[in-house]
Amino acid sequence: MKTLRVQRITGHAEVGLPDEVMHRLGLVEGQRILVIETPYGLELLPEDPQLTTQVAIAELVMQQDEEVLRPLAG
Repeated sequence: MKTLRVQRITGHAEVGLPDEVMHRLGLVEGQRILVIETPYGLELLPEDPQLTTQVAIAELVMQQDEEVLRPLAG
């Protein structure tokens, strides 16, 4: 488990990732990442255009069909 500090840099709140985390995620400086909210917290993933499109479609479907999906969620 890693504890990171949120810092305000150039007017934005930012979290720096240690080199070992960058390496494990396969990230390079300047690369974009996806931040996905899960029931257990946040998940960080390297940006993947196909996954980004799939997530956007899933979010749209969930918004449009909320009444249908809610009973299925339990």
